[in-house]
Amino acid sequence: MLLRMTEIVETAPFEVAYIAAAIEAAEMRTFMRPALMELHQALADQEIATSGSWLTHHWRRPDPSFNFDICLPVARPIASVGRVRPGVIAAQRIIRTDYFGDYSGLPAAWGAFIAAIQHGGHLIRQDFWEIYVLGPDASTDPAQWRTQLVCPLKPSPLY
Repeated sequence: MLLRMTEIVETAPFEVAYIAAAIEAAEMRTFMRPALMELHQALADQEIATSGSWLTHHWRRPDPSFNFDICLPVARPIASVGRVRPGVIAAQRIIRTDYFGDYSGLPAAWGAFIAAIQHGGHLIRQDFWEIYVLGPDASTDPAQWRTQLVCPLKPSPLY
């Protein structure tokens, strides 16, 4: 497992097209590719370009089910069609790191990342993102795959 240095940044809001999912862990492999293809088809049908890497916005930690949105950042809002909906990921302060490796290593990478966040004394919200910057579609070598792990930070308490 290889994690890149953790950093804290302020994000700008961005538009997404998304499909909401509530699935069991065993369904993840069979759900992702068809849902992503459905998103791409909806964008193509409406002649809307993507504006970044696809991502998943998880609303809570898996337990063992997953509750998340699979998203494509878009250049302009999409009209709802079938399961595809328009959305906005709000501007926020986040802490992020890059994980390099096969997707099967993501649980261990998240464990190491969360431990580093706690060690640094940061408070994070319940939701989190995975941004799939480079994956199997771009390289057959899993060591080259890059997933950005993102946790929104809670506001610091005022004293």
